[in-house]
Amino acid sequence: MESKGKILIVEDDCELGAALYEFLEISGFEVDSAEDAISAVAKALDNNYDAIALDLSLPCGDGLAVCE
Repeated sequence: MESKGKILIVEDDCELGAALYEFLEISGFEVDSAEDAISAVAKALDNNYDAIALDLSLPCGDGLAVCE
């Protein structure tokens, strides 16, 4: 199956992150994940994602800071 796109999930709630990851992967997306703001920024700078699903309340900084 050809990938529909590459998505980064940034979520510190492990259960919710895993559920999103599984749903998107089953739906045909290439999925990556991060659990804190620092990891999210590093991955976003190193990869070319089509979309980022971003939690606003994160360890090591909030989602709005990640957007900046």
